[in-house]
Amino acid sequence: MQDPIKSHPTRTEQLDILATLIAKHSASGDAVLDIGCGTGYVGHLVMQRNPSLQFVGVDLAQASLDAASENLSGFEAAPILIQGDLMDPSDIALPDLQYAAAWTALTFHDLSDAAKQAVIGWMAGRLNPGGFLFIYDRVRLEEPSLF
Repeated sequence: MQDPIKSHPTRTEQLDILATLIAKHSASGDAVLDIGCGTGYVGHLVMQRNPSLQFVGVDLAQASLDAASENLSGFEAAPILIQGDLMDPSDIALPDLQYAAAWTALTFHDLSDAAKQAVIGWMAGRLNPGGFLFIYDRVRLEEPSLF
């Protein structure tokens, strides 16, 4: 699967590191959670490294989830894909699983600070003891003086 964004020179390396950490710190059969999974690119990287994981992905856009379903087919467990809005994570109907890892990649910069705090707490509350929470994003600089 090719990176759907491709424009950032270090993105591939950064996501490779993220996927490797998640896959190595998750045991066979563990559930992993991708918040803002898009078309499943990061999930695919993780599943290539540990194909026995149970992938659960959440995204707002049904078209992205449809693409993720196709992109994440062929691994041991069928992906569980859920449409949900991160502005109110308590309304997202996740399967009742404990997750070895949860991550979000390039999603947080679009959320308000209050929504970020709510999503972090919501994700952390679903982790196994000793589970990992990863946030990969950019800092949004909106004022020229910040550059």
